[in-house]
Amino acid sequence: MAGTTGPAGADGLPGAVGPQGPIGLTGLTGADGAIGPQGPIGLTGVTGLQGIQGVAGTTGPAGADGLPGAVGPQGPIGLTGLTGPAGADGAIGPQGPIGLTGPAGVDGAIGPQGPIGLTGPAGVDGAIGPQGPIGLTGPAGADGAIGPQGPIGLTGATGPQGIQGIAGPAGVDGAAGATGAQGPIGLTGPAGADGAVGPQGPIGLTGPAGPQGLTGPAGTIGALTDGHILVGDATNVPQDVAMSGDASIDNTGQLLINNGAVTLVKMAVGAPSQVYVTDNAGNPTLSSFNSLGWALTGNTGTVDGTHFIGTSDNQPLNFRVNNLKAGRISADIPASLSRGETTLGVGAGAAGTGLIRNTLIGLRAGEALNTNSHRNTFIGALSGFQLGAGSSNNVAVGDLTYQNLLFGLNNTAIGSGSGVLLTSGDQN
Repeated sequence: MAGTTGPAGADGLPGAVGPQGPIGLTGLTGADGAIGPQGPIGLTGVTGLQGIQGVAGTTGPAGADGLPGAVGPQGPIGLTGLTGPAGADGAIGPQGPIGLTGPAGVDGAIGPQGPIGLTGPAGVDGAIGPQGPIGLTGPAGADGAIGPQGPIGLTGATGPQGIQGIAGPAGVDGAAGATGAQGPIGLTGPAGADGAVGPQGPIGLTGPAGPQGLTGPAGTIGALTDGHILVGDATNVPQDVAMSGDASIDNTGQLLINNGAVTLVKMAVGAPSQVYVTDNAGNPTLSSFNSLGWALTGNTGTVDGTHFIGTSDNQPLNFRVNNLKAGRISADIPASLSRGETTLGVGAGAAGTGLIRNTLIGLRAGEALNTNSHRNTFIGALSGFQLGAGSSNNVAVGDLTYQNLLFGLNNTAIGSGSGVLLTSGDQN
């Protein structure tokens, strides 16, 4: 039955009419399909009672166009009569061209949400089947014998010599060398005959005598002024003078080089392609400069198969980040502390010594592996990083794989977090 109609609310001010959108093209009218036989008409449902007419509100004065008023609640809909059976669909005519889409209409207000239905009871968990017995761990196989070292390959042909670099500016003259020993005094020649005495010229006028200089006090020289040295003058009397130029000296005898005193011009006293290198005591020596050194911002002119980053002797190649182990590549020969080892990542294999053929890639991968931990492959951050001594033949691919495994043999985990809860075990 239809509910009672509430009183009509006052009319809201009419809203402004928006501009009309463009009218879409009219599609071609399709051919009418054949009309199927009409089914029997269903019974008409009972009409609900007419609600009481509400009192009409007074009409307010017309003002400026306002927003549309809220729509009043709709009364309940009467019962719908039974629907007769649908007739057969007629044949579908060809579709006409699609007209242009008009502007989207304004979304209507969202109706209130209906009540949420009751949640059905959770199903009963199925019983867990019994765990099968763990198989026996087979004994670890003995390490295979190390094969003989192959012959050393022939040395490649020496590449052509590079172009001679531009000669640097001439260096300043070095300090004068020590004076050599005086040679023997030559024989004295015979005395020459005295020449005739010429007439004596007039005697010049004697100038006035200068004032007598003050005599300094006798005694030893006092303390030097800081930064001064003693220098002898023409009468061999030491004078207290200040040093000037590239260096100074303090009253403890230390020579101080002034800022900016060492310039390229003053250093360019060596042969081309030489640089100054200091030893552990700070003594500079001229050494040849290898112009093929690797630069921090990239290199040009490298030759494939000739230039490389690495070692040319029987030593592993190591990498560090913030002075922490971050990578190691070693040859599979007994002279190496870790044979056939390949690691990359901060902390990867950091504790390992004397290990054989481990491949550890990722942050802290296999960090704790040590004595008798051989032939493990860990790829991924923190993969197997707690595995300790004696753990061998494990394979884990993915971050956090076997993260908490402390000891294990012949285990395999693939996928991020695989086996992360396993703390010990073999052949998983």
